Amino acid sequence: MLKEGGRDKVFERTFEILPGEKLLKAYACYLSTSSGLVIGTLYLSTKRLVFHGDEPLCHYAPSGQQEWVYYKVPLLLDQLSFVSRSSKGLDNSEKYIQVVTRDGYEFWFMGF
Repeated sequence: MLKEGGRDKVFERTFEILPGEKLLKAYACYLSTSSGLVIGTLYLSTKRLVFHGDEPLCHYAPSGQQEWVYYKVPLLLDQLSFVSRSSKGLDNSEKYIQVVTRDGYEFWFMGF
């Protein structure tokens, strides 16, 4: 991350910056998916909450062609209906954030 210019530069290069948007915080964490945990970075800006995986994952296109893609979850803050954080103790691996969008999608970020 440092060799790429820091988290601010990675955020700017990875996601198109919205007018007036400023990055507030970035957290290394995991995103829980149906196929397991994906390690990456959760970015909080003045307009969005976005996750970007650290390593590309294998994906098969409808044509059957194998592709390697980075897992990305971009969420506008006004799309969120519910955000909850929880901790089951002092261990960082037991801390998580649950995010639910207005259209009912649920995301679990953990291992902060």
